[in-house]
Amino acid sequence: MYASPAWWGYANAEESGRIEQQVARMKRRGLIGPEAPTAAELADGDDDRLFVAIKTNERHVLHGLFPPRRPHSRYELRPRPHDFHLPAKDDRNFISRVLFKNIY
Repeated sequence: MYASPAWWGYANAEESGRIEQQVARMKRRGLIGPEAPTAAELADGDDDRLFVAIKTNERHVLHGLFPPRRPHSRYELRPRPHDFHLPAKDDRNFISRVLFKNIY
């Protein structure tokens, strides 16, 4: 799962299925516990952690690749997961994938 935010979106169904099979095999052999998360859950968690690291640190090397922030409006009543402008949607690209995640 090393560097999964970079490649997970580009893995097709067959490749991600193989990774899931490997995780299931590791569970059966007792290398990891039966309650261990799936590969998709691991990749999702890695995406979330990297996004928080980039969002909170303006000096992060990937911060410059994110779109500009939207100005706050005093009429926004519900909390938003982020205040970046939304780019064109592309589920393979990490930046687009995390910006569209959890959008209402």
